[in-house]
Amino acid sequence: MIVRGNALELPFPDNYFDLVVCNGVLEWIGMMNSNIPPREAQLSFLREVKRVLSKTGCLYVGIENRFGLPFLLGGKDHSGLPYTSLLPRRVANFAVKKFGYAGGIYGDKSKRIKEQKGYYTYTYSIWGYRKLFGQAGFRFKSYWAFTSYNEPYFSGRLEDKIGLKAFVQYYGSIVKRFKTLISIIQKMPKLVIGLMVSLLSPSFLFYCYKNDLTDSVDDIIVRNTGLQSFTTLSEGSGIMYLLYDKTGKPAKVVRLKRFGYDLPTVLPFYDKTSPISHDARNRIWLEDWIPGKTLDPLNLNEIKLAIDWLIDFQNKKRKAAMNKNDIQLEVDYIRSNLSQIRDLVETECMKWLHDYEVYVDTIRIDKTAEHGDFWQGNILVNPSKNKINVIDWQYYREDGNPFFDFIFFIINILLLGGGIEEFSSNLNESGRLSPITKEMNCKINNYFGFELNLEILVRYVILRFIIRKQLEGGPHDKTTMIFKKLINTLKR
Repeated sequence: MIVRGNALELPFPDNYFDLVVCNGVLEWIGMMNSNIPPREAQLSFLREVKRVLSKTGCLYVGIENRFGLPFLLGGKDHSGLPYTSLLPRRVANFAVKKFGYAGGIYGDKSKRIKEQKGYYTYTYSIWGYRKLFGQAGFRFKSYWAFTSYNEPYFSGRLEDKIGLKAFVQYYGSIVKRFKTLISIIQKMPKLVIGLMVSLLSPSFLFYCYKNDLTDSVDDIIVRNTGLQSFTTLSEGSGIMYLLYDKTGKPAKVVRLKRFGYDLPTVLPFYDKTSPISHDARNRIWLEDWIPGKTLDPLNLNEIKLAIDWLIDFQNKKRKAAMNKNDIQLEVDYIRSNLSQIRDLVETECMKWLHDYEVYVDTIRIDKTAEHGDFWQGNILVNPSKNKINVIDWQYYREDGNPFFDFIFFIINILLLGGGIEEFSSNLNESGRLSPITKEMNCKINNYFGFELNLEILVRYVILRFIIRKQLEGGPHDKTTMIFKKLINTLKR
């Protein structure tokens, strides 16, 4: 049901909702009533939300940091102008009246209608938000978020100084734009890092409660592991908690599926290096942290090590020969779900599946066990021992397709090593990564005893992967969109 109403006078009875989500909303509330100061309007809104929340209800707020690093570097504020969030309110008010346009950052600049109201899109520092929520009568939990509250790929509790230090230490390399700043921060004490993140974090996440703080997933995890510090990583259809010991070293991992209701009080354990210990029905589970670095898609020695591992794995798990019925079941599964994938041309996909069906029918090949997600993120390399650990067996199949893991591995090496635009040329051994492609093809072709038709197999594997990912995470899953874009480049 969609209801249109006034946010300052919500058309709902008291204690009506268990959850209210305000993602990118609070900063705009001041524009709803320009007769009162923006902060008063925001307070009025928060008190209205508190009124309609049930006794155990939660208000989630995702919002920018007034002094966040993007704004310090000149990013436009909601006013549509740079630096207004940093200025004293009266100065920002004058600047918006003088230079701003109606509607702020979403206003129509072509009409050049000047903003007469002034500055009403208030954001705050972490201390300002805490004062605001406290004045509205909420108890709350505060989190930092990166890259933003709309895309919180990484997040953590602001009070967790060990988790903050560990995040910067282990994941600072992803923030390429601020490489020099990150290298300086990595050397700081954790208390100083905590202050820096509180000051400069691009966004904050707040979970606000009407009464006492409600038991959460975080609390269940802490009770089960005894570990107080963690970073959360968003993974499409799931969330990963990376837990640290008191020294800041990774110790455990908890994985949580986004969808579902019941959460156990005792977390089941999953040996992520084993294909048999994971129960797919679990919504949440605990894993040991496996040391090692993820495979480098540009390191030929590590790539060859991974292929050797996969060859050995398949030789140990070899089954009966694939027959027409096995092939038909695979293809029918994809065909039956293609109508749900809007961004693909169904007739083209049907032709590709037919080509695959004809191709495999001409080959005598044995079924093998299948990892199902064999890419560099699940391959941990221990360089000192020249050994790898393969993790995350959620998609393991005892009777699988012998081509899938090899082709999926090739796709991801070329995709992450060279990008979408270079993919076709690298696949055809004419691009920048042709030495790597040739070496991979040579080892894999020698294993099978014939030259694989990569054009047919790559399309089949991408289609099968897209179906799986979209059914799990929906059409807006980031990885799904990347693979859709990739397969569309293969039409050329």
